[in-house]
Amino acid sequence: MQSLNGSIKLVTDKGYSISQACQELDVAETSFRRWLSQVKAEHQGCVLAGSKPISPEQQRIRELEDRIRVLEEDRLILKKLQRF
Repeated sequence: MQSLNGSIKLVTDKGYSISQACQELDVAETSFRRWLSQVKAEHQGCVLAGSKPISPEQQRIRELEDRIRVLEEDRLILKKLQRF
């Protein structure tokens, strides 16, 4: 998985749509939009109300938590399918 800045650059520099970038990175679109808003705000010299700047470590933790959630959902679906 790419870094937060690398992920955002898919949209800002390489012309990907947000949906395409999310599919490419296997990231939830709501999370990606939040990161994009925060990065844009930080580049303008401000931090969004109620948020803190995201460190690379915090970003990686969020990405891994999102991935765990998706895998747990997949596992649950597979368990249900095995019952039939």
